[in-house]
Amino acid sequence: STPTLLTARRNFGSVMKPLLVYAPALELGVIQPASLIDDSPLIDTDFNPKNFDNQYHGMVSARESLVRSYNIPAVKILKATTIEQATVIANKMGFNLQDENLSMALGNTKQGTSFMELAGGYQTIANQGKYAPARFIRSIRDRNGQTVYFDLTNKYNYAPQVITADTAY
Repeated sequence: STPTLLTARRNFGSVMKPLLVYAPALELGVIQPASLIDDSPLIDTDFNPKNFDNQYHGMVSARESLVRSYNIPAVKILKATTIEQATVIANKMGFNLQDENLSMALGNTKQGTSFMELAGGYQTIANQGKYAPARFIRSIRDRNGQTVYFDLTNKYNYAPQVITADTAY
């Protein structure tokens, strides 16, 4: 069967950083929002990403590095968290990551990611750390509040707590 827009696998780049880098690192206590990370060249790896502006910014907080989508701090945070531990947490958010490398910090995964996996990851954050597979329409109500459509095929009675509500926040 031909992949659809929702299931085709691709690399989503920096939009993955909160899910694959920051959430696992926060959850495991590797960083806090105010933790300082040195945005300087990587010296102990063959992987040498650049920031979008081709500059280094010195000591930046984890919060600032996320807001500004800096690549080097993201790689350093993933390295400190470990790819294996970050992958375990990301997979609990609905991803299907296997045998990844440091480029995962920049949203590049070996097999790509589907839009539905990405949506499920962000849904986990929006749902205070509880994971349920993404779905688009669960119910439709008319202007009087009466349910005119309810999708019984996407009924999930259990949403496991994947990350704490604090991490999601």
